[in-house]
Amino acid sequence: MSCFSKRLKQLRNESGLNQKELAQKLGVCHYTVSLWERGQRYPENKQFRKLSEFFGVSISYLQGTSLLLNDNEDKEKKVKDAYWKDLFTAIPQLSQQSQDLLHQNIEFFLKAEGLI
Repeated sequence: MSCFSKRLKQLRNESGLNQKELAQKLGVCHYTVSLWERGQRYPENKQFRKLSEFFGVSISYLQGTSLLLNDNEDKEKKVKDAYWKDLFTAIPQLSQQSQDLLHQNIEFFLKAEGLI
């Protein structure tokens, strides 16, 4: 079973639809959805677009080339990554006392979450 097949089945189940209901909403035969979920066929580009819009996920997520559900999630991740990069770039510029305090706080939170 392909990544696409697994994700399609999961999204369909989470939506509370059976294969026939999903097929009706997409304008395809229910057998087509069955073939997709078994990994025996793959949608055409226009069908990927319909699936993407229907489930509110990116095509790359459906195809298994991204772990992010949608493009907004990707943008948020890039913003967060930039924030952390800026933060860690600034640490050496802090006084030793501030660095020590920051280290203690990070250690405290990591212990509280059971990560160390």
